[in-house]
Amino acid sequence: MPIALALTSWDPAGAYNQAQAWFRLYGIAAIVAELAVIVYSVVSGADPLRPVIHLPLWAKAALAGLIGVAGFTSFFVAPDPLRATSWTFFSVVHVVFGLAVASLVRNFDSTTRLASWRAILAGVSGYLLLVVVFVAIAIAKHSLKWEYFGLGVTNIRQVGFYSAIGAGASLGLAAVETGPRRHVFYVVMAALMLSLSFWSGTRGSLFAVFVAFSMGAVLLRELRSIRSWLALAGGMAGGAALSLIGPLPNALFGIVRLKAASGGDAADVSSGRFDMWIATWHAILERPLTGYGAGQYFVVVQDNLGSFNHPHNILLQVLFQWGFVGAACYCALAVFLTWRAFTALRNPQPADAPALLVGISLLTMSLYEGALFHSYPTMMIAFALTFIIAPRRETASVVP
Repeated sequence: MPIALALTSWDPAGAYNQAQAWFRLYGIAAIVAELAVIVYSVVSGADPLRPVIHLPLWAKAALAGLIGVAGFTSFFVAPDPLRATSWTFFSVVHVVFGLAVASLVRNFDSTTRLASWRAILAGVSGYLLLVVVFVAIAIAKHSLKWEYFGLGVTNIRQVGFYSAIGAGASLGLAAVETGPRRHVFYVVMAALMLSLSFWSGTRGSLFAVFVAFSMGAVLLRELRSIRSWLALAGGMAGGAALSLIGPLPNALFGIVRLKAASGGDAADVSSGRFDMWIATWHAILERPLTGYGAGQYFVVVQDNLGSFNHPHNILLQVLFQWGFVGAACYCALAVFLTWRAFTALRNPQPADAPALLVGISLLTMSLYEGALFHSYPTMMIAFALTFIIAPRRETASVVP
């Protein structure tokens, strides 16, 4: 999937192309993949909607309420109905994709679940390789807008999604790997993944990986070991060192940018997010009950940084889109899924480690980035959460 997202937006010359801009913004390759998984689950007889039928009555009511608010705002409230309808449709696809994956994963044994995360890591590694080629060509052409970047993203900081997913998968696999050679291999892969964050000057993904590891250590014994924390330290140090090898196209990139952006005043540290959050809150107060509809931030809020598609905070995003009514339904379902995840982790499997690190990393990023707005990271949050809460065929504490 990361490779498909990169290739469908490939243009190191930096020339604007409406079709490619559409593919980048909406993450069409990810949506197509999710729809394919949904169709496959139905054709294979997996019945992805079965968990919805068995939800508690209050959860069904919350889900129905959220769908109702989303539909109402898309058709009758949103200033840009087509945009709102599109993002609402994508939200439904993400949810059904998660259900479809759950219906399939319930038949996976521990070995197959773990192999799935190796496949995820392989995909993100492919993206990293394409970044190297893309940057080499772009530097030669002298025409790329580096802040925009464009390779599967609409802003250079969004490469942090790929970095966090790859690092989370690598460190999770390293934590449960019993073989010393494979353990070292996964630590090296984590360093490569994190080098993308250091090179691009993306603080958010580095912080998110550390938060995920700290929280994961509370939940999983494998992540509490000295060996695992040394893997994290080695991955971070190795990533920082590897990032120095690549060229730095401008001052927006590199470790120096990370240091400079972290040492200024509040506005500098937040990269203008405080202004965005204040403007979003004022907009929420103007339509507090049901909000403006999905994907309307670009149309409604005139922030001080330019034209952004979301407020860079999932709580404000939900309140802005669907108001306090929709947010109440959304939060109720989020609490329900969180409880299900904690319950499942009482009986852990090896694949829970990469799933937990990837999931928490992206959820942490959703507090100051668009991890629950853009299609690929949202898809991976659904994938990671599903791997944890889906019924397990067998119990295992070590890699077979």
